[in-house]
Amino acid sequence: MKEEIFESVLNEILEDQKLFMQVIKDLQTTVTTLIEKVAGFDQRLNEQVVAPPADTLAVQKVIDEGLARIERRIAETTASINDTVNSAFQKTNAIVEAQPKAIIRQFRIFAIPEHDPEGNFRYFFSRILLWLLALSIVAALFVLASHYMGWRY
Repeated sequence: MKEEIFESVLNEILEDQKLFMQVIKDLQTTVTTLIEKVAGFDQRLNEQVVAPPADTLAVQKVIDEGLARIERRIAETTASINDTVNSAFQKTNAIVEAQPKAIIRQFRIFAIPEHDPEGNFRYFFSRILLWLLALSIVAALFVLASHYMGWRY
């Protein structure tokens, strides 16, 4: 009986082992197919995709036409503004020319130049006037001192 039990246990183990071997073979085939798929993915990842250049001619035409219209409008507007400004200046010029002008004749003598932005001549004449004032004060003091002391000259 022990042999029969032993035999049945060994048969069951053998069947289980055959089943496991079949499962292992199926796993191996699945793994090899997965490895091939992964290699295919790696190959696809290494490929460089070059996109064709975009066709922008239609967009460029639309933009060029728009810019041309804008430039024409600007030229027309500028021309009309220039005409308006020129006519206004001509009218103003005619009005100013039509008015009588007062003629003023002047005879002037300047000790200091009229156009001296730095003021150099003003400083020069102020110093001369200061020295003349100082000399006149000294002369007046001399005359008073000589009169007080009784000097005759």
